Amino acid sequence: MLKYKIYQVGVLAANCCIITDCESGCCAIVDPGDKSPELTEAVNAVPNGNIKYILLTHGHFDHIGFAGELKKKTGASLVIGKGDEDFLSDSRLNLCGDFGKTSEKLSADLVVCDGDSLKLGNTEIKVISLPGHTKGGTGYLADGKLFCGDTLFKESMGRTDFPTGNENELLMSLNRLSRLPDETRVICGHGERTTIGEEKLRNPCMRYAINKFGN
Repeated sequence: MLKYKIYQVGVLAANCCIITDCESGCCAIVDPGDKSPELTEAVNAVPNGNIKYILLTHGHFDHIGFAGELKKKTGASLVIGKGDEDFLSDSRLNLCGDFGKTSEKLSADLVVCDGDSLKLGNTEIKVISLPGHTKGGTGYLADGKLFCGDTLFKESMGRTDFPTGNENELLMSLNRLSRLPDETRVICGHGERTTIGEEKLRNPCMRYAINKFGN
């Protein structure tokens, strides 16, 4: 069983999550885009060595900004999808330059591909490739919960006008997500949580993707 808690961080209020395998206490941090007092307090409360992974859904600054410091503090492995590795060290790709931010140059410990899986204690985390918002966009699916970054939002989808974005690929990713069980809980990169079933009913972007590619 997996539990999670969301922390809104940074100027764009990105959703950073601490996910925990309930039986073992092993944790991962998804998209630590910036510091916040609440997030820092929560990280400090985790026993030493229990934070195993820093999982990045994509490489934009508002999702990676606190990753380097957390990696040094916890020793956790930094994980990103294949195709977004260069975002960790390129301010043009990660948009730091566009938003007046400075970025620490990072490198991934583990580059994951579609179909890979990670073990977090007794919980299996499945890797789903979700290109479109960025070419290496990645979702992490575990215990009926999907952490999808900026691919899917409640009743909307991510932007495709940033470097490596592609609208057709994003629609294909939405169509792929539509095949997950309706009860799958979706933790988006910004904004409210939702479910796959709700998005199939109410999200015009997902409905268009289903009509375009077939469910």
